[in-house]
Amino acid sequence: MEETHEIPLSFKQVSNSNHLKFDIKQLRKQRKDDSKELWIIRVPNTIENSKLDGMTFKMPPQNFNKVKRVATFDQAYEYNKISDGSDSKSLKTDESIQENQAEMHKHVSDSAKYGIYCLPSEITQDDSSSSSSDSDDTMDNLYAASLRPKKADEIVPVGSKELHDISLLLPSQKKNGNLVIEPMQFDRHLTVTRLYDVPDPTEAALKILSEPKIPLEPPAGLKLQFKPYGFDTGFPENNTDKKKRKLNEFESGSNASSSSRSIPLQSPIETPIKKLKKDRPKTPIQIP
Repeated sequence: MEETHEIPLSFKQVSNSNHLKFDIKQLRKQRKDDSKELWIIRVPNTIENSKLDGMTFKMPPQNFNKVKRVATFDQAYEYNKISDGSDSKSLKTDESIQENQAEMHKHVSDSAKYGIYCLPSEITQDDSSSSSSDSDDTMDNLYAASLRPKKADEIVPVGSKELHDISLLLPSQKKNGNLVIEPMQFDRHLTVTRLYDVPDPTEAALKILSEPKIPLEPPAGLKLQFKPYGFDTGFPENNTDKKKRKLNEFESGSNASSSSRSIPLQSPIETPIKKLKKDRPKTPIQIP
């Protein structure tokens, strides 16, 4: 079902003499007869469309459920590198001042690497949960948490989940060349993303692990009073060690002050209350 597109306010319709090439009727015919696929590619505005001409993509199968990188290319760019002036010459003459200003604002040419990623088709919540037990393989995590590659330099946030919600807006001869919204679905969704060199944290972690652990020493003249659990133990202790440690603490605390009275847990001369009641005389007491 075609939906007529109305031109928004403050916009003008552009006349296109070559609109027959993108007519909806011909597009449907080519897709049906020639078995052609309809692709949508999101390209940054800093990359010319001619950069993708003649590029070969290694496309995954139709039923894949993970983001796949299908191609890479290099893009040259230029920028002005501003130096902090730490390596500049001493400013003595006007000529040296101009030389230092030129060094502080250098025009540098460089190149960046870009990757073209193919996004999977839409997957429902039931399909994503039944296809894999790993929650990282669901569609939300693929777009939000990026890829899960083996190499660190391939960790790239892909995004572009909204490409699945884009519809075609093409002219129709049936509507006298007016633009209409075509509900035809795209066969492939691709996005171009820049690749960054992410450092491997393994080397830094091993360097930190190899450094000796220095115990915390209190400042001079101060005594450390607060000792959290496990402060002086390098390993977890079992129940037997806990009982021995508590017994040693109790004995050391009882022997610390000789003036304090220590009450034993069970006295040998203590008479049970039941025995006192049993030995009580049964003769009634007469009150004169």
